[in-house]
Amino acid sequence: MMKRPLCFICLLASLVLCIISLFIKKNICSYEEFAGNYFLVAGKVGSIIRKESQYGERLDVTLKVNDLYGLKGNASLPQKPTKVLLYFDIGKSGYQKYDPLDLKIGENILVKGKIKPFSKSTNVGMFDFLIYYNSLKIAFAVKDASIEEILNGGKYDPLRDLLFRVRQHAGEILDDKLGKEEASLMKAMLLGEKYAPDEELKELYQRNGIAHVLCISGLHIFLLGMMLFKVLNMTPLGIRRSAVISFFTVLLYVLMTGNAPSSIRAAFMFGFSMAAILCQRTYDMLTSVSFILMCLLLSNPLFIYNSGFVFSFGCVIGIAVLMPTMVSKHVSETKGVSGVVKRSIISSLTMLVISLPIYLFYYFQFPVYSVFLNFLVIPVMSILVTAGFLLILLSFIFPPASSLAAVLITGILGLFKMLSESADRLPFHFFTPGQPFLIQVIIYAVIMVTLYFLRKKIGGRVKCVSCVAAIIILCLRFNGGCRVDIMDVGQGDGIFIRYDDMPVSFGGFGDDISVLIDCGSSTVSSVGKYGLIPFLKARGCRELDAVILTHLDSDHTSGVKELLESGKKEGIRIKRVYVPYPSKEYDSEKYDEMQILCENAGVGLFLISEGETLKDGSFNLYIRAPYKDRAYDDPNEMSVVTELLYKGKRALFTGDIERKAENDLTDDLKGKGHYDLLKVAHHGSKSSTSEEFLYETRPSIAVISVGKGNSYGHPSGEVIDRLYSAGSYIYRTDQCGMISARITEKGIYIKPFIK
Repeated sequence: MMKRPLCFICLLASLVLCIISLFIKKNICSYEEFAGNYFLVAGKVGSIIRKESQYGERLDVTLKVNDLYGLKGNASLPQKPTKVLLYFDIGKSGYQKYDPLDLKIGENILVKGKIKPFSKSTNVGMFDFLIYYNSLKIAFAVKDASIEEILNGGKYDPLRDLLFRVRQHAGEILDDKLGKEEASLMKAMLLGEKYAPDEELKELYQRNGIAHVLCISGLHIFLLGMMLFKVLNMTPLGIRRSAVISFFTVLLYVLMTGNAPSSIRAAFMFGFSMAAILCQRTYDMLTSVSFILMCLLLSNPLFIYNSGFVFSFGCVIGIAVLMPTMVSKHVSETKGVSGVVKRSIISSLTMLVISLPIYLFYYFQFPVYSVFLNFLVIPVMSILVTAGFLLILLSFIFPPASSLAAVLITGILGLFKMLSESADRLPFHFFTPGQPFLIQVIIYAVIMVTLYFLRKKIGGRVKCVSCVAAIIILCLRFNGGCRVDIMDVGQGDGIFIRYDDMPVSFGGFGDDISVLIDCGSSTVSSVGKYGLIPFLKARGCRELDAVILTHLDSDHTSGVKELLESGKKEGIRIKRVYVPYPSKEYDSEKYDEMQILCENAGVGLFLISEGETLKDGSFNLYIRAPYKDRAYDDPNEMSVVTELLYKGKRALFTGDIERKAENDLTDDLKGKGHYDLLKVAHHGSKSSTSEEFLYETRPSIAVISVGKGNSYGHPSGEVIDRLYSAGSYIYRTDQCGMISARITEKGIYIKPFIK
């Protein structure tokens, strides 16, 4: 590394900036207290994206803020944001004066709208929109935006607006020449329109580890620049002019397609290669990527929390370090087909070693067949991208010839889809060890860097053994004992219980018991897709031994329904689902719906009542209610009540039981001792958790699962007072996010997600 002093300095500076980012992250303003407040914001239009939302078509406009004013009755913001994201609902009445579709890049406008803060992660595995958008320097969104005035006489940025119009026109050509699916994919690959692909198609690519093809590839930007340079260099322009024109053409392309971190990296790496040619110096990939990394982190240290940024730089730095380490001189010099095959196989395995820690840290599982799919897909991508550019160019020059490019594109994308769907049906599709600790990723990186420095002194076997050891360390999981996670699902319930008698396991493989009690929400949409499924993956859960639905209201089942519909595709299997006996006609309809979902998913549905147990050694999950010989009119009263016993510690999960069922439960619990942990019934409603019940249970810790600012007024102040009077420590998901409880012989250790 000391042969590369600039590289060493840049990497060291980048490390310092990463440490600084920790302090910046802690002080990010979420603007939550200003949610719904109307403001006037003046600024310059940065980018315009037309996309489909759940409410119809929408225009998303980034605005570089110049001034921001609170309207009468609204508080002033603590700080002026750098950028905001404007949401314009297309077709909605109220745009009589100015149509947002007429906006131009660089135009200065005055906009009125309501502040919509970005949500932050409150559960393990949950995507953090607040951090993501702040990594792009966007502070919050402005909902119901309307343009009040066009400022500065309508002046705009002619160059950037022209590039935007070119991008739009190129997208229209792709729409016209290709089918809907193919056009959406090519717009993502060539034009950086990441919202263009169909959601199901995008998920198919993600599940199979080839979603990177839906982004503008840094490799292809580099190749595009080099091809242009070689063509221009054959003209009278000469090497110097050819290099300058090629570099600025690449920069314009990156500017047109949205300035993604991977594109910026590729553009400036190409610029460094051109500078090396002009200065007659050796181009060093590791030095150039390190310098660009430092510069981008200097512009915004929060980039380090952007998964696309980490993937882009992590993979390129990994290639620069590991490729010369793993590909020996003998292999690199081998001629013919055997040499190509050997290099391809080693390169694919090296990419696996490079990408594995990034995959696991951000997505918690690795698609096993992605190694083989990428082996087939990546070489074809150059042909596909070239065909895409030719399709657009030929549409201007010689339209009939563009049909040939369209046929080629359709064929290649059809092949990608067929391969992905075939891989989806294969067994052992996912390796799901869960999210590693940061220290495991650091140890993994240290081993790889050490291999790089010792590459000339050690043999191939030692390198392979070291890589295997690094992978084992990365995939070790410390799940021993019993853990209870009470997720933040907004207004609803979601409880995950896991027991494993092995203190350490590899890749999540172990003789563990995983149980889910409810998961649903009345305030968070798609809580299964964006909350439950990522959480289970992050915990390394591939199989749920039991899903217990305390009752069938949507705030306890909506996430489970999503899991039943898509869990198998996502690599999560459910063995059995348990529900209480239906209590009313409408509850019977919900039962029938759940039965159909379970049948479609190939999961057994069973009725459950008091006395049933799930036991393994010192772990015992016991059903306290509903009682077989009692019936209630209110379905809430029929809620399943579950008791967890582990090494002398007791926890009680009470669903939504109301006063009548709670009185019966209180009689049943008389003289049976106190509980260490109580999940408070019905989100803290005053109709539950009576003084008599608390007298018998005397919970040391009480957890309330409740949505922030919910319309029900939960939790009740009366219940809070009763819990305090009973001597309970109170934790609430609306204040703490997910609440994790590690149960040991010595006690229960609580870890709130938000401290």
